[in-house]
Amino acid sequence: MAAVLRCLMDCWLNLIGEIHRKFGIGGHCDPSDPNSGVFRRVVFPETDQAEWLNKIIQQLWPFIGDFMGDILKQHVEPKVKEAVMSSFTFSKVDMGTKPLRVDGVRVYNIRQGEIYMDLDINYDGDADIDVGLLVSNAAGIKHIKLSGTLRVVLKPLLSAAPLVGGVSFFFITNPNLDFDLTNLANIMDIPMFNSKLHAIIQGQLSNLLVFPKRMEYIIGEGTKFSKLRCPRPQGVLAIHVKEAKELRDADGIGISDPYAQVKVGDQTFLTATLENKKDAKWDQKFDALVDLAEECLEVRVMDHDTVGSDDLLGTATVQISRVIEAGKVEEWFPLEGVDQGSINLALQWFYLANDASMLQKEGECRRCLLMVSVDSAKGLLKPDQKPEDVSPVVSLSFMEQEFTSTEAAAAPEPSWQEDFRFLVTCAGEQKLTLKVKDSKEDIAYGTAEIDIKDLIGAPDMVLDQSYPLVTEIEGITPELKMKLVLRVLTPDTDPRWLADSFH
Repeated sequence: MAAVLRCLMDCWLNLIGEIHRKFGIGGHCDPSDPNSGVFRRVVFPETDQAEWLNKIIQQLWPFIGDFMGDILKQHVEPKVKEAVMSSFTFSKVDMGTKPLRVDGVRVYNIRQGEIYMDLDINYDGDADIDVGLLVSNAAGIKHIKLSGTLRVVLKPLLSAAPLVGGVSFFFITNPNLDFDLTNLANIMDIPMFNSKLHAIIQGQLSNLLVFPKRMEYIIGEGTKFSKLRCPRPQGVLAIHVKEAKELRDADGIGISDPYAQVKVGDQTFLTATLENKKDAKWDQKFDALVDLAEECLEVRVMDHDTVGSDDLLGTATVQISRVIEAGKVEEWFPLEGVDQGSINLALQWFYLANDASMLQKEGECRRCLLMVSVDSAKGLLKPDQKPEDVSPVVSLSFMEQEFTSTEAAAAPEPSWQEDFRFLVTCAGEQKLTLKVKDSKEDIAYGTAEIDIKDLIGAPDMVLDQSYPLVTEIEGITPELKMKLVLRVLTPDTDPRWLADSFH
C-alpha cells in the first residue's frame, strides 16, 4: 500500500508540475485585466499533445481499471437486474493493459485559484468483461470504445503539497460509447437485451459523470466538499418563450395541444398547454442558472395527449456561449427533427455583480441571486443523547422557494456542506427562514430568520458566521454555521465581477 500511495503522489506532483511548466498556470490574476474574466478564456495553447499525461495514465491504469469495475458493479449491475433479468451479474471485469488515451488537452486560466482542463479522451482498449445470466459467463463485453471531452477542475490551489485542495471531473456532453456482446447465442431469448444494456450503461454514465453530474474528491486537508459540489454560477440566462408557428399536425386533425419544455442543465421549465392550436403564443419567462458556458438551451415543443405519451413537435437548441457573446439573442429558431415549425425565443445574459450600490438606486427593482452554503451545526444534543440519536436536516424557505438538505451523518457536530440558490426579485425587505429538524421524528431543534438587508450591508455582500437558533427544547443551545452570498443580476460586464470568487 505504501508503494501504491507513493506512486499516486509522484504521478500527482508530476501532473501539477507539468501543468505549471507547460502552461504557466497559477500566478496572480489581475481583476483589472479585461482578459482575466470568466468568459474571455486564456488557453495555453489551443490543443497540446498530451503524451506527458498519457504516461501518467499508463502508471495509474491498474487503479483506474479497478475504479471502473466498481462503477459497473455498484451502479450498472443493479439497473440491469431491475430492467432485464434479476440474475444478471458482471462476473469478471478486467479493463486490460491498454489504457485510455488523451489525444489533446486544453488548460484554461478562468479564475484565480483554479485550474480547468479539457481532456479529449479516447478508449479503444482490450477490456475483457464477462456477464452472468442464468449461467455463469453467459456472454461477454468486448471492443469497448469511448470518446468525449472530460473536464477536470482543480481547486483551490494551495501553496504547499499537494498543491491542490480538490479535484472534480465530468463530461461536458454525453460521450460516444459503443461495445460488442459476445456469445449472443446464449441469450437470444431475451428480447432487445443488446439495446437495453447499451441504454442502461449510457444512462448510468450520464447519471454519474455528464454535467451537471460530476465526481469530486478532496486532496488537500481542510478543503470542503461544498467548494467542489456547487461551483460558482457563471451567470443567469433569462428565457422568454414567445410563440411558435406552423406546428406539425401530430393528431391528424390539423391542430395540436402544444406546450414547450425548456431545459438548461438539470433545470426544466414548462409553459402552459394551449388547446387546439396550430400556432401557439405562450409569452412566458424563465430564469436559468448557468454553471457552465458550454451548456446548451434545449426547447422541446410537445403535443399534449390525454391518452398515451405526448408527441414531439420539434426541438430547438441554442448554444449559451452565443448568448453570452451577444448579450441578447432574439429570433425564430427552426424546429429540428420535423419538417415544419419554428419557435420565437428572446434570450438575455446576466452577469453576477458584487456591487451593493446597484440596489440603492431609487425606483429600480433589481433581481439578485442569493446563495446559501449550509456548513454544520452544534448544540443539538442533550447531555444524555448520542449523535446517532438524532437525524438532522436543514430546511430553507425564501419567499415561495423551499429546499431541504440531505440528512447529516451522525456526529457531535453534524455537517452538511451543501449549497442552495434562490433567485430574488427586489431584494431588500425579505427574510430567509431556516429550520433544523429531525428527518424521522416531528422534532424541530431550532429556527432562525436572517434579514436580507443585513446581507446587503455586509462587506462584499457576504456573511460567513454561526447563527444561534431559537429552540423550544430544554437543555440544548443549537447553532447553525452558514455562508450567505448575494449577487446582483446585470447585463453589464466588469472585470471585477468576472474575477469574483466567493467560495
